[in-house]
Amino acid sequence: MSGSASPTALNTIQADTNGVINLLDISVGGYTGAYRIYNGSEWTGSYLYIWQPDLILRAEYAGSTDSVDGKAVSKSSSIHYIIDSPKVGPSGIGAKAQIIVTTPVGGQTTMLGSADLSSIDINSVRVTTRDISLADSALRGGTYTSRAEWITPQVFANYAKKSNTVTYYLGSSTGISLTTGSETVVRSNPFTVTVSSLPNTPYLITLDAGRSPAPQLIAGQPGVVRGSENPKVSIGGGEKSVLLPDGAAGDPNSWGVVTTDASGKRVVQYSTSPVSGRPVEEGSYTIRINDIVDYGTVAGKGSDYDRVSIRITVGGMGMTASDSKNTYYLGEEIRLSGTNTDSDTTYLFLTGPNLNSNGVSLATRASGELTKVSVKSDHTWEYRWNTGSTGLDAGAYTIYAVSTMNDKSHLSGTQYATYPVQLKQPGLSTTTSSFAAAKGDTVHITGTVTGSPSTVAIFIFGSNYYERRTVSVNDGGYDYWMAIPESMSAGEYFVVVEHPMNDGRFGVQEIHQDGKTVLAMVAPGGGTQRSFVVEGSGRLQGPQAANALVKMLASPYIDDLYTTLTLTVQSPYIEITPVGTRYLGELFVVSGRTNLAPQDKLLVEVVPASFVPSGKNDPVSSYGTAGSVAVVKGSPDNSWSFSVDGSILSADTYTVKISGVSVSTSSSATFDVVPKPTETPTPESTETTPVTTVSTTVPPSPTESPSVFWWAGLIVCGAAVLGTLRR
Repeated sequence: MSGSASPTALNTIQADTNGVINLLDISVGGYTGAYRIYNGSEWTGSYLYIWQPDLILRAEYAGSTDSVDGKAVSKSSSIHYIIDSPKVGPSGIGAKAQIIVTTPVGGQTTMLGSADLSSIDINSVRVTTRDISLADSALRGGTYTSRAEWITPQVFANYAKKSNTVTYYLGSSTGISLTTGSETVVRSNPFTVTVSSLPNTPYLITLDAGRSPAPQLIAGQPGVVRGSENPKVSIGGGEKSVLLPDGAAGDPNSWGVVTTDASGKRVVQYSTSPVSGRPVEEGSYTIRINDIVDYGTVAGKGSDYDRVSIRITVGGMGMTASDSKNTYYLGEEIRLSGTNTDSDTTYLFLTGPNLNSNGVSLATRASGELTKVSVKSDHTWEYRWNTGSTGLDAGAYTIYAVSTMNDKSHLSGTQYATYPVQLKQPGLSTTTSSFAAAKGDTVHITGTVTGSPSTVAIFIFGSNYYERRTVSVNDGGYDYWMAIPESMSAGEYFVVVEHPMNDGRFGVQEIHQDGKTVLAMVAPGGGTQRSFVVEGSGRLQGPQAANALVKMLASPYIDDLYTTLTLTVQSPYIEITPVGTRYLGELFVVSGRTNLAPQDKLLVEVVPASFVPSGKNDPVSSYGTAGSVAVVKGSPDNSWSFSVDGSILSADTYTVKISGVSVSTSSSATFDVVPKPTETPTPESTETTPVTTVSTTVPPSPTESPSVFWWAGLIVCGAAVLGTLRR
């Protein structure tokens, strides 16, 4: 040994009072190797080596080093076991082990066929049993599990660990095994079967006849050649074609030749999707695996076989619209979606007024066509249908979703779902905040839109005036704020609003060429037809241009909707209703009419005629008021009004001036504020009686100080007072 003379101990095992050391697992604790002996007072120069009495078990094909652990083994095979014991075997202590085999029915034995595995001498590092034939009639097919255990020395048998286990699957008495992971499959889903037999050996796999179409072997599988690919095998000294056996389904893609791999296995996958648009029939199918024998000029099935049954069940079909509505405007997009667990393709068609009774394609409206939609791996599908792309009329329609390529007259035995929809014609309306507009003002043109256009087009025609705007549609409506420049001529203007309808394209195009602006109607086959000039030489003016556009939009070759209105542009004005004479202290209203737009702001100023500038310390005896008001919509004229508190006014002549805030126009008028007249009491009728008259002088009423009224007025009016001082 090398290293420290006093190494650190990884594990210590205590001897009892008699010096006996117990080497149980709990004492060794997994620490095997050299242990130094301590005599109670010092370390001695002696060592004790402790090892695990391991048993490691393997099972291999006879004459090979290929393990059979976890594999399917043919009845025609032979195997042998190998036991490795790295430390016990070379020790020469005469150790023995046994191999215990658990049979497919759960029993345990040390006999495998005629081989006795009950006492095996472990006298070397590796011990190999004799070859064991699995063809023994006493061995039935199934799973076998093997494990090695010590039988001597007894202490090993009592305390040492058993070996690992080895498991293999022994084929049936024919030597061929066929298994499946699931006995029931929902149609359109794949399934697999596993062939287990001799390594690198071809076998014939078939389906029983009786149903068509049947499940199909998928193409391109390693080790699988379908009947449609002319499978051949090397047998009888040459390569020969393999014939389809009697009683098997004749579909060339439902049978074939399967060659096992080096482990004697092959996983084979089938598809249950529709075949040429026809669904795989529901029911039970038997899959059979046969060995292949020489027929002389060809090869065919032998007598060794195994079989397994698979039941195909139908799936389901569902359909809905994303917004769960049933009523739509032509031109809207309907987002259809659903589930299809019956096939990997969903077929859509439509029935309704003036359509083929068996259905038409949603995409093209062609009879005899179905719209195909791929089904995703999670069995869902989705299709966006533009209802304006196929020229449908308004009416009630039914959408069909079918799992196979079948129209309405062939739905028996298929999985399908329906969804009813009502298609309506889109609508259009327009209005304006005022049918008479003042120069310099703004007019609000607005309206509602049904259907699904993203924009509408607004045309405006007048004397030497043309304008076209596209306005976005939001939440079923559009808004256009039209600024009326002060340079715009007074007169009538004609507004036309165009809805692009189902196809989303405007039927009238604006074309700029040769310094002119032309409005042209789109021709059915492309290009344009029927046009007129709206800007440049030879243009149509005002009502003529509007009428020409309306005639275009009324053409049977244009599906667009339109609506019109007339707008009168005027010079701005504000009128004041005569105010008349007002009394001191009276509350009254100054009002009038205007052609400014509703909500436009007006500045109102009420100023005494005698107002002159004064010093800041001079008393004020007369003042006015001011403020702003909004124009109120009316019919036929808009109006305005302003309240005046007469208690803040002095007796005087006043000028009221009304001015537009955003539009340059104004108006003024005058009115008088006078003291309220004193009422004269009516004398009572009395009898004539002589009285003594006493002459009395009544002193005049004292004149109230002007400053008293001035302060009172200041308190009432605050900052909105215009003062005057009489001189």
